[in-house]
Amino acid sequence: MINNTMDENNNNKRIIGRMIDTSLNVEIPLTSPMEHKLIQPVSDFSQSGISFLMRNEDGFLSQGTLINNIRVFNSEYEEFIPESKVIYCNPHRRLDGKENYKIGIQFINHSSIIQKRPTRFNGSFLEGFKTEISFEYLDGQTSKAKLLDFSQNGISMSVGGSISLISKSNTIKNLDISIDGRNIYHGSGFVIDIFERRDTVVLRVALKDSYLPIDDILLIREQGKVKNSKKSLSSLILLSDIVDPNFKAAVGDLRHFLESIKKILDKFEADTMRDEPGLKKELAREFLQEIEQDSFNKLNLFLSSIYNVTASLDQSQYEKCGEYYRTNLHSLLLEAPFINRVYNKPLGYAGDYEMMNMIYRNDYEGKTLFGQFLHKHTLSITPAQTNRNRIPYLIRKLKSKVKKFKKDNKRIKVTNIACGPCIEIQMFMESDDLSDYVDFTVLDASRDALQL
Repeated sequence: MINNTMDENNNNKRIIGRMIDTSLNVEIPLTSPMEHKLIQPVSDFSQSGISFLMRNEDGFLSQGTLINNIRVFNSEYEEFIPESKVIYCNPHRRLDGKENYKIGIQFINHSSIIQKRPTRFNGSFLEGFKTEISFEYLDGQTSKAKLLDFSQNGISMSVGGSISLISKSNTIKNLDISIDGRNIYHGSGFVIDIFERRDTVVLRVALKDSYLPIDDILLIREQGKVKNSKKSLSSLILLSDIVDPNFKAAVGDLRHFLESIKKILDKFEADTMRDEPGLKKELAREFLQEIEQDSFNKLNLFLSSIYNVTASLDQSQYEKCGEYYRTNLHSLLLEAPFINRVYNKPLGYAGDYEMMNMIYRNDYEGKTLFGQFLHKHTLSITPAQTNRNRIPYLIRKLKSKVKKFKKDNKRIKVTNIACGPCIEIQMFMESDDLSDYVDFTVLDASRDALQL
């Protein structure tokens, strides 16, 4: 029970929060007058409860109200309280004369010791390891998820498709988390937050039955890194022995050329580092444009040599050459945003709307000058130019159709399936009054693609 006295012999003694940490806050889910989260500074706390001030306009909490998933936190500490109850709601007049309420919260079946916020690890911390998550919700429905980040207290995970029947404060059961086939958690959890991100639903889950064994996870990671390093070395030695010597020579020539270009561009970046940002960007663009034609032509020759070697290979040999190519060149090639996106497929498939936007923008993009150089080269080759050629072609087709219907004073309906960013429609609507006679319906698997 919360009390307002200080007793040196009482383990549940009241501690003035402001004396401990000036940034300690409480986050409480409210449903009245509308569903939202209230975040307020903590006035004081003990192992069994907290108190805080609340304005009339913030919402309403009455004595006896049960609350799930309170969070007490600051930049260094965090504690999730699964169940709690409002034990008092007393008027409290502020210095400016406005009336607030002082709210007292008692934790149910929970002794809180506001602990140091545990280290949170991004999902990429386990890159290269097979992480699997499965869980049950509602009446035995099951789902699989992708790990986004984790700490000893909980995880964030993304679920493909719709799980609209899950909401905050729900309990999920039979939550299983495994790394490379080794189970590290089995139990239940509380959904403390849920929101949409691109084409997935993200769940933040507080683990209920035990902590995640961080030490075991670190051990699995270190053992896996040693195992993967040995495997990579063995594979590299084997590949070097079985790949066509002509292919190895062509890859070596290409790597030497790219490393030479990177060295020149890195030096230019270093030489202009202290320049004003606008001037630096202008100088970089001028330099890239100056070297573009000759260097692109040379790069195309190296790529043609590789293609000529692989053109007559069977499928098995071709796959081995592909692995050798990636091993030797990916550290360079993936600096280009377009190549990186095509290879990693962040939305799960090649040719997503942002890849198409990159093709249509046809500009220097990337964190480094070398990345910008490679990005622009990739957008200069025939397949990319072919995609850009579609735009004027489709606009001409649209104009031709609309003119025929306009003569009869009719409207035309156009449906674009797997539309992507549908640049041709945007340009047509912006540049030609004939678009006033068209009703467009656009469909795409990605909601973001339709944000015109």
